[in-house]
Amino acid sequence: MTYQQMLSLIRQRKFLPIYLLVGEGFQRQQALSALVTAIVDPATKDFNLDVFHADEVDPSTLLETASSFPLMAERRVVVVKECDRLPLKTLKELVDTVTAAGLSTTLILDAQKVDFRKEPLRQIRTKGWVVGITKKNSIFELTDAIGSRQKDMALFILDRMLEAGESATHIIFMITRYLKTIIRVRKGLEDHVPREQIRERTGIHSYFLERFLTQARGFSDARIKRGLKALLQADSNLKRSYQNPRFIMELLVYHLCE
Repeated sequence: MTYQQMLSLIRQRKFLPIYLLVGEGFQRQQALSALVTAIVDPATKDFNLDVFHADEVDPSTLLETASSFPLMAERRVVVVKECDRLPLKTLKELVDTVTAAGLSTTLILDAQKVDFRKEPLRQIRTKGWVVGITKKNSIFELTDAIGSRQKDMALFILDRMLEAGESATHIIFMITRYLKTIIRVRKGLEDHVPREQIRERTGIHSYFLERFLTQARGFSDARIKRGLKALLQADSNLKRSYQNPRFIMELLVYHLCE
């Protein structure tokens, strides 16, 4: 299952008993946040959301928590980070517990990489409960870091994208599209347009709307003008300059995060 397929299912309120998030760290966090937001009622979050790290949790505590019924809510969510460090025996018991008839627990397993040759990981994959996170989503990481003015993170993501062979020209195109979306969101906020209408006009997925709204409020007219000018200059330099493309892109990110 892809990340987008997962979003489509939870938007329809179709939840799986188990999600195994595998792949790049930042995207896994996005997927985890989307799942928790969709499943857990904020009013009862303290009672129905438990997050464990595999190398720190006692197996009996983990199994007891997973087998508990939700309190004043439809479902309980149990998150196990770095699940590849969990003993396979414990993981199998956990999977068996969560898939027991009548249990209202959603188990979210998180790891950068797992060995699907081993049980119960092979079973999880066979059931279609794996959400594969790939580097194709990195552009969303980059624009998110830029929008939040996280310069060091943005430069790190940019470096990773360039190392993976991503085209500098395509990155500029995608950042430009992001900035145009921010402009449209700002216009909606200034005109006091309802949130749902802003979402419909911009095509932003509902799970990312709040982040766009927050970032749009942080963009002044001056910052947008600087950003558009920097994008135009970077595009021109890539086409007509002998400068190193990596240097051009790093300078662009630096200006966008100012």
